[in-house]
Amino acid sequence: MRIGDALVVVLALALALLPLFFSRAAGRQAAVISVNGAIIYRAPLPDDARIQAGSDNTVLIRDGEITMAEAGCPDGLCLKMHARRPGESVICLPNRIAAWVEGEGGLDGLAY
Repeated sequence: MRIGDALVVVLALALALLPLFFSRAAGRQAAVISVNGAIIYRAPLPDDARIQAGSDNTVLIRDGEITMAEAGCPDGLCLKMHARRPGESVICLPNRIAAWVEGEGGLDGLAY
């Protein structure tokens, strides 16, 4: 085994362990819900919850995903949204309700 071979093995092991660093950041994520700009709920994302937001909306947090379970808005677009990673959000604009994931581990930018 030569030095170049050992270097390739070390590099392959380092790349194989890289996902462990990203999984630790996922544990520091939080679900945040606001109504009219005021935060009404904040908890770690892995915790399951059903939160009444406003008079007609219900936000569901289950299995690390935020969704709108019930909405009193006329178009119902928020019922099709979900958020799993930092920076993603679920917005019900007519009722002024926002739910999002905050924390580390999200992308700063994306290029295609």
